[in-house]
Amino acid sequence: MILGKVRGNVAASDRVDIRAEGALTGDVAAARISIEDGAFFKGGIDIKKADAKPAAPAPVPVASEAPKPIQP
Repeated sequence: MILGKVRGNVAASDRVDIRAEGALTGDVAAARISIEDGAFFKGGIDIKKADAKPAAPAPVPVASEAPKPIQP
């Protein structure tokens, strides 16, 4: 929750609230953002999924796991 002046980027796992008496100059990265009437905001917004987790690397098949051809 921003009630005063903030200069710089802000990152949150859930929500960023900029209240009417607040001012933010910088980029926001969050799942949700709320900017009240009368608040000041100058910057960019990057909306993230709330339950975003780093993606696991895809498994790499080894030679012994390669599919075998189907025999007719």
